[in-house]
Amino acid sequence: MSIEVSIVTPVKDENDPHIDQCLESLEKQNYRGLFEILVIKGGNRAQARNLGIEQAKGEIIAFIDSDCVALENWISILVDSLKKDKTLGGVGGINHSPAEEPYLGKAIDFVFSSYLDKVLLQENG
Repeated sequence: MSIEVSIVTPVKDENDPHIDQCLESLEKQNYRGLFEILVIKGGNRAQARNLGIEQAKGEIIAFIDSDCVALENWISILVDSLKKDKTLGGVGGINHSPAEEPYLGKAIDFVFSSYLDKVLLQENG
């Protein structure tokens, strides 16, 4: 069985304060297929993601930032969505800020998880 999903997680450096929590959430995934987790250090997030893409062995590439925690069905939902609709080139999820997140972060998450974001994407996409 080959690796179906490669999860690329960019980090700034080896001392990333959030990576342990992120990796723990990825280890708890209920996805039944094979997946790999690539923690990539790069000059910036975009460079690290590009390096991760180059090293990925999966047919599907998923990105999660080190300060994020994935719900246990995160991979399953992404893969199921892509397999259901072959016209999709990518899918995304909703962000939920932790309780200690500053108000600005919560406001940004709200916009990107709301009807407003879907309207903006349709108008500009």
